[in-house]
Amino acid sequence: MRRWIVGAGVSVLGLVLLVGTALAQEVTLRAGIMVSKDYPFTKGAQYFADKVKERTNGRVKVDVYSDGVLGSEIEMFEQVRKGALDLVVTSPGNLAPFFKEMDLLDLPFLFKDHAHRDAVANGPVGKRYAENIEKKADVVVMGYFGGSVRNMICRTKAINSIDDIQGIKMRVWQSSVVIDTWKALGTVPSVVAYAEVYNALQTGVVECAENESLTFTTAKWAEAAKTVALTQHSITIRPFLLSARSLAKLSPADQEVVRAAGREASAYEVKLEVEQDKVARDLLVSKYGIKLTTPEQKPFIERSEAVRQGFAKSVGAESTLQEIYGLAK
Repeated sequence: MRRWIVGAGVSVLGLVLLVGTALAQEVTLRAGIMVSKDYPFTKGAQYFADKVKERTNGRVKVDVYSDGVLGSEIEMFEQVRKGALDLVVTSPGNLAPFFKEMDLLDLPFLFKDHAHRDAVANGPVGKRYAENIEKKADVVVMGYFGGSVRNMICRTKAINSIDDIQGIKMRVWQSSVVIDTWKALGTVPSVVAYAEVYNALQTGVVECAENESLTFTTAKWAEAAKTVALTQHSITIRPFLLSARSLAKLSPADQEVVRAAGREASAYEVKLEVEQDKVARDLLVSKYGIKLTTPEQKPFIERSEAVRQGFAKSVGAESTLQEIYGLAK
């Protein structure tokens, strides 16, 4: 009799688990992406969505909204923090109010090459930063998108040396380290929202801006410009974030699925972004007739070093800056 009861108990337990799984409530997450549907950020988020749906048998779905339809980058980040939106790709500077060192990753001329950038993002520094952000900002760093090289784009002026940018109006975004860097380089920084850059270049509100070649083509900035200076002042790192509140709603098993898919999506996105960045650079010449110049990088690096050192000191990150420098090979 006892054997029969134990057996029945196991069977009932198994039945309960099966019924629980069958009745598990489906969850739909929303990802907000500032850039177009053709940009690697969006494709990386969609890759994540496909993996999550596949590995949870459709129990967890992710809807991806591109082109900033859910708000600006900073607006979407705030929504993710509050749990009103689930996922976003954002600039490190938006995380700086919660962890000041994050601005370090936005410093121009920080990385020597792509291998250097990857060693920082995928190594101890990136892991340490992710842990700090998760503790302080109510968001989970799923991984780091990015990998594009940022250059200068100008309405008419050809930039052949650092002398050519002295006194020009330069579009920047709201980041103190970015503003300070372009001041140190001799420009007059002007904060212009991403969505307004095309018009700012077209009308002469600014003479130059800076971004990836992919942005120059997908956002059509190249239509309002004639030259691009290959300053290669930044190789991007862009945190892929999930609301901590959204993650907490998932079962432990689904949380692991989501985290793993986030890491894989980040690796996929970086590879895709590097490839598409090279294609976009070629399009600048072949499709838009942009003139490319290659100013010597050394004067830019030397003149901006004080900004990097000064910022690191201001947030107590001198050792981290040296750690990052030490990862270059």
